[in-house]
Amino acid sequence: MAHLTANLSDQFVQILVSSELKEFSVHKTLIRSTRGFFDKGFDGRLKEVIESKMFLPEDDPDTFEIFVNWMYAGNLRHDLYPMQIINVWIFAQKYLCQKLKNNAMDALQDALYLPCEYSLPLNYVEVARIFDNTTDIRDCLRHFAAVLLAWEIRNGNPYNIEYLEKILRGVGDSLENVLMFLRHNKDVFDPRIRGGAISRCTFHDHTGDSQLCNSALTIAETATTSSSTPGYYSS
Repeated sequence: MAHLTANLSDQFVQILVSSELKEFSVHKTLIRSTRGFFDKGFDGRLKEVIESKMFLPEDDPDTFEIFVNWMYAGNLRHDLYPMQIINVWIFAQKYLCQKLKNNAMDALQDALYLPCEYSLPLNYVEVARIFDNTTDIRDCLRHFAAVLLAWEIRNGNPYNIEYLEKILRGVGDSLENVLMFLRHNKDVFDPRIRGGAISRCTFHDHTGDSQLCNSALTIAETATTSSSTPGYYSS
């Protein structure tokens, strides 16, 4: 993605976010470079193109601000909480920003890979947010959450079993997806660790993309990029 200001034109567009219409001004070339929805939205003779303005009344300004920062910096901030990253992934899924979605997945793996001896990596609210905003286990984020819950069942601290049971009983489809995963996978590896037992692109979306992520280019790995959930799950 062209994220250096030297490569940008002087044409700006305004994005009005949430019911409060918080305004963001961004380079048109840059937001179109994210492809998907924003590329098409500012292409042609649509009203948004003529007025150089777009309304996103249902979106969260904080999440959009993280998106804007990512466009200009070329990477996500390192101080984001898991829920913020989850919201970024959901935003990227909604607006077809494939690279942002994959960056968010990497960021979530890193954010959750912290010592948490007496708590689950994902709490109830975060798991519910993931399952409420994904369709099935083929969605990368739900796939990741299901594998993480399965890993906790097999390898987690027994101290957390009651809370884990609360999640599996309370969050719709979570138990079903975890059991589905366990039926198809004898071994369960920690999904927070990229590379090694699990391909670095396992939880990425490379649909229609002929190239692996730069971070995934290792000699030992042969990640399949023809589907959004390669290698570690099959129906």
